[in-house]
Amino acid sequence: MNSDINLDLNSFSATSPLDELQSLNTLGLSLWISHLSKPDFESRLPDLHQLDFFVAALMELPEAQLSVLLELFKKNDWLQLKENSEIDDYIFFLECLSEEEREEVIASLPHSPKVKQVLNYPEGSCGREMQTDFFTIPIDQTAGEGLNWIRKKASSTDLIYYLYFLSQNDKLEAVASLRELALAEPDSPIKDILEPKVESVYPRDPVEKAIEIVKREDYVALPVVSREGRMLGLITVDDVLDLVEEQATADIYATAGLQQMDSVAMSGWLSYVNRAPWLLLNLALACLASLMISFFEATISEIILLASLMHIAAALGGNTAIQTLTVVTRGLATGDFKYVSFKKALIKEILVGMALGVTTGFVACLIVYIWKNDFLMGALLGASMAINSLVASSAGAFIPLLLKKYGKDPAIASGVLVTTITDIFSFFSFLGIVSLLYLY
Repeated sequence: MNSDINLDLNSFSATSPLDELQSLNTLGLSLWISHLSKPDFESRLPDLHQLDFFVAALMELPEAQLSVLLELFKKNDWLQLKENSEIDDYIFFLECLSEEEREEVIASLPHSPKVKQVLNYPEGSCGREMQTDFFTIPIDQTAGEGLNWIRKKASSTDLIYYLYFLSQNDKLEAVASLRELALAEPDSPIKDILEPKVESVYPRDPVEKAIEIVKREDYVALPVVSREGRMLGLITVDDVLDLVEEQATADIYATAGLQQMDSVAMSGWLSYVNRAPWLLLNLALACLASLMISFFEATISEIILLASLMHIAAALGGNTAIQTLTVVTRGLATGDFKYVSFKKALIKEILVGMALGVTTGFVACLIVYIWKNDFLMGALLGASMAINSLVASSAGAFIPLLLKKYGKDPAIASGVLVTTITDIFSFFSFLGIVSLLYLY
């Protein structure tokens, strides 16, 4: 297989013979597959299974597109995919299916206990993300014997990050790095280089815990153990990097109300179905804010200046809320609240919000006075902005903490709630104060 091949696929078609496809590299085959229609892909599946890099090519596809193609697999296709895949890759393919389709595949084929065990763990848990293959070594050897053991027992596919030492009942007892073993005197006992304090995670722990430990300790792999201490698998630094990228992508998508699978590779209908509820929710909340404004239509008609000023309070309050929300949500994601109490963080963000509200309110007051020669209106706008910043910073700090407490994802739900509360209160405070002092 030529890795330097030109990926111009114009010379390839849906009917290209197998020997021509064999000349492609992994990325080339992946691109070729992505341009096939469903019927063409289904008809070429028997040929594709014969390519030793077909599994790797599938792994290159966007998840949205891969999910559609995997739905075309029949029982025999899943059998061949299972035979040709590493267990962790095969589990990834199963996870791309809907829950109903996944259960159907699992029920129709014989699967190893490892596959069923991993899929039984909840999504977002360490057990669901762990690699189930790991390398162990007997503890009663010298360093030289240990290296010989690795040469004899390790396969070309084994990724050896650390050497794990298990008891007879598979309990994790100690760990040593491959570097330490290689640098030790050949006749020195392995026991002399062991680290008995092994940091690990449980399979039902959230993956955020594993990410935090790997980042803090600079590990390249982290054991996953049962409550009894039996070693089940590993989460590697590669897994952590993938998880961090997924988390960042999910946060970015959440701010726009999108599901993570929504991408340019997804069908137009599915993108529409995923995005429509978010826009309809925004429409409902915008109507709610407009309803608040409608209560003060008489005031606005009497004082035309309000039409150009009321959005200033809303805009500044919204920005304050988003700033606070971002800081708190990020703190929850990175584990900063282990070092700072929720109460202290809440008070700090509220005080900062108040200070920002007073500052921006004072400047807004001066601007309105210079612009419209109306000091009272400027003072009312400034007072409203100060009050609104207090509410905005409180909502931005409190709502994500409350959602986290009740097991909801702050990144997804907080933005909508915080901005809506802030907008409604900003219009109510500014227009309400003006109504009281100008008209009554």
